Amino acid sequence: MAFPNGPLAGGNLLLVMIDRLVQLNPEGQPTSPPNSRYAVLAGLAAPDAGGPPSLFVYRIFASDMSANPYSNSVAAEVARSSATTGPANGGRTRTESWAVSYDGGTLALELSFVSGKAGWGPAEAFPHSAVNPDFSRIYRYDQLVDLAMSTAVGKPLDGTVSLSSSIPELTGIFNGAESLVAIMDVPVYTRQVFLP
Repeated sequence: MAFPNGPLAGGNLLLVMIDRLVQLNPEGQPTSPPNSRYAVLAGLAAPDAGGPPSLFVYRIFASDMSANPYSNSVAAEVARSSATTGPANGGRTRTESWAVSYDGGTLALELSFVSGKAGWGPAEAFPHSAVNPDFSRIYRYDQLVDLAMSTAVGKPLDGTVSLSSSIPELTGIFNGAESLVAIMDVPVYTRQVFLP
């Protein structure tokens, strides 16, 4: 099911790359390990015929398997390098390089773009597990978002991007026929996680 509106309109799958710098438990203490990386595949689906669509988490490639809340995480090597260069008072070039290694294959993302006017603000998300649709979480977060490109709003990418995968279970998704509709860069965010 495609996203109906906004900068993601027309897209039917989210690839979310997460570099968690610190995770705190409910008492405010760092978990073990305190930092980790993930690649998440998610999208909209209607759990019931004719019902409203919800966000579902399909697969998580995780560097840390101490938690598996959606019952669909697999242990993977998740490498990332990033850099920001450019003027102090203008658009800066952001580069991202990700490599997710799993089951003998690699999901690779190479991105370079000139940043624009980012926005900071609160948001909420209510993702469900694709394995157990009755399980969901509530995410409340503040984040800095830079819309690098969006076909829906007519914003081209000021840079280059390459996305490929040789992970066996993803061959039906990343087979060369896929079309990239949006890129959102979220360099900073804070998030609280709740159960319904």
